[in-house]
Amino acid sequence: MPTASVPNSQYIKAICFSVSSIAWLSLAYRPVPAAPKRQARLSTEVAKGFASLRVSHWQRGQAHFEQAVRLLDNDIKTSSSLTPAQPQTRPESLLPSRKTDRLMLMQLNSYWTEMGARQSLYTFTCFTAALAGDIEKAARYFDKARDMRGPLWGRSCDEWTIRIHRSFFAALPSTNTPGYGRLLAYAGQLLMDAGRPRSIALIRRARHFAPGDAAVTAMLASYDVMHHRPALARNEARSSLVSKPNQVSVLIDLATAEWVLANSKGARKTTASRHLDAAEAAARRAMPLDPSLPGPHATLAFVNLQKGDTSVAVREAMKALEARHDEPFFETVLAACLQATGNQQPARELMKKAWSGRCPTIQELRRWFFRAKPLEYALQIHCS
Repeated sequence: MPTASVPNSQYIKAICFSVSSIAWLSLAYRPVPAAPKRQARLSTEVAKGFASLRVSHWQRGQAHFEQAVRLLDNDIKTSSSLTPAQPQTRPESLLPSRKTDRLMLMQLNSYWTEMGARQSLYTFTCFTAALAGDIEKAARYFDKARDMRGPLWGRSCDEWTIRIHRSFFAALPSTNTPGYGRLLAYAGQLLMDAGRPRSIALIRRARHFAPGDAAVTAMLASYDVMHHRPALARNEARSSLVSKPNQVSVLIDLATAEWVLANSKGARKTTASRHLDAAEAAARRAMPLDPSLPGPHATLAFVNLQKGDTSVAVREAMKALEARHDEPFFETVLAACLQATGNQQPARELMKKAWSGRCPTIQELRRWFFRAKPLEYALQIHCS
């Protein structure tokens, strides 16, 4: 993460440009007298937020960035009720006029500006709330910033993340508080989402400043699960749950880690049994926290298939697929369970659907945490 200082005028100008260029309201829509005043207030709040950041007044900076979010929301609501400027084109024209081209360009530019401003303000508020110790708001704005990744904003969201973080960290004075550790964890996760592989180092560094923070250890547990480091993932998940017991995503990570450990090489029968029981217990703890999630049911399907209770395994696999229709992973889980009960034809059809008419390789199945009996049954299915 860049920490080199940047002249104040440069980074304030860059941030204010990205946010105050909400002048899209006056480009794509008919003029509104109050709009310039609101835009000036928005720029002022952002500048005050960064001024507070430079002197380590975290709560004051958080308040300014939150106010900027409210101003942005008010501008967007106001603009939605305005009448778009109408292009002066003939209906029979086959090609758009220059005015239409300009309008379309303005609207595309306005979309870029609004989304970039919103992502910036969500991230700034998340980071300053973390520094201020406002854990709930930091988590809420982290989710808001992260949820902007999707088909509409997509790659632009990842590119914008880099700009946002450089600007914020260039303005951040030196600090070594737990709030700084929490900030590093959020920054690391957002950068990881943006495809920066070294960002895990930020999250690991975050633990140095906030060793007991549930959010930090939860992120590490998730990373280690997905990178097939079950022992580390289990320890991180347990540590996170000590600080904050009812985290459904962490319980799912713990269940997955215990499942993989139960079927690791060299695991003794008694040890494997304990891991299976722990996987089942974690999955059952997660269920009531969010009954709509399919993950705990898939883990229970794996565990019961391994224990030889195929009827329970099929039932849990069906619940998982009902919660997430047409998801290849859950289709594959159910196919393996059906194969175990001797229902080969429906198992074959499900597997062909999940894998577009081909059979998965053992490596592909292992990446999806198929182990032991679930893996054996999945490989027995003839998809061709």
